[in-house]
Amino acid sequence: MILKYKPQKPYDMKPYYLCPHCFSVLNIQDDVALKFEKPNGIKGIVFLHSEVGNYQARINDSVDFEESEKVDFYCPVCSESLGAREHDNLAKLVMKDLEGEHTIVFSKIYGEKCTYKITEGGIEKFGEHSDAYIDFDNLTFMK
Repeated sequence: MILKYKPQKPYDMKPYYLCPHCFSVLNIQDDVALKFEKPNGIKGIVFLHSEVGNYQARINDSVDFEESEKVDFYCPVCSESLGAREHDNLAKLVMKDLEGEHTIVFSKIYGEKCTYKITEGGIEKFGEHSDAYIDFDNLTFMK
């Protein structure tokens, strides 16, 4: 049985994240729990901060990432890939908050600070590398 998060009071509602495939809630306190796999096959769990644009992450001390290494992310519940169709270097989650439901797209490249919040009103970008994947003149993802 998969439990869906239903906030008790809308004014208390913090943003929460869902798998775009099984719609399971991925939040644990202020973090989003995801499975990862490195190119060398090492797998584990990472806790990403739930604030959009905050690039703090927690992983096991025995796992090292190299700068610019591509890391694949998976739902810890259904194990589906969170890879975004728009670009091979991006992953995708669903976020719900007081403003509604949004798509969050973020970089799979270690050290690359790049996140997009896609809403009905457009695309908000976060991070110093956020110009890398979107053509803002046409509001499309670059391949």
